[in-house]
Amino acid sequence: AGTFSYTRQDPAGTGLSFGIETSPDLSAWSADAAATQNITATTNNVQTVQVTLSGAKPLTASKLYIRIAVQ
Repeated sequence: AGTFSYTRQDPAGTGLSFGIETSPDLSAWSADAAATQNITATTNNVQTVQVTLSGAKPLTASKLYIRIAVQ
């Protein structure tokens, strides 16, 4: 389905921004600017974020690496 979750500190307190990047080989990374990030829970300034990658589903690549880019 192209979804996963991660946790982060509330950006309101850190001033950081979070983006999603993907790579087929760990050397060339592309920003997935159309990926959606929805906060599903917040506890003690820690957010649980559900991410849905953009693109056609189901994902068919034999390998796909994902990272959270923080700035």
